[in-house]
Amino acid sequence: MKLGGSDQLLKFKEEYHNTNLEDLLLSKLETNKIEEYRDRLIRKDEPVFKQPEMSFGRAHFFAPEKRIFNFFIDTYWFNLFVIIIMTLFFYMLLLTEALSNLIELIDSYRYNDIFKKLVTDLKSLIKPIIKNNRTNDAEINAFY
Repeated sequence: MKLGGSDQLLKFKEEYHNTNLEDLLLSKLETNKIEEYRDRLIRKDEPVFKQPEMSFGRAHFFAPEKRIFNFFIDTYWFNLFVIIIMTLFFYMLLLTEALSNLIELIDSYRYNDIFKKLVTDLKSLIKPIIKNNRTNDAEINAFY
């Protein structure tokens, strides 16, 4: 059974084909098809067809799939899975109140005193610079 014909295909291509997107995905405008980087040759031509080299989910920008060890997963499903895992992680942080406990732990070590000392040291470093740029001593004292 035929699903149309050459006329239907041409009509479909005229309606839905995007030449700018094709140029971007296939690097038609790229003059250097191969680039040398750290004694390796890197293919710049048609990145949408290039296989990812990293073994744990990292890939180039237009990668059609992600690689985890020797398994290849479609980019859409990989990204969706990562978003779901991150959402569950942050939801568990909210449920267990781990963030508030971490803030209380940091506050218990009296980092406020260290921070205040750092601010006063920075002010003492900045004071001569501000004094040279301002003529009114009242403005300088108001700053401190």
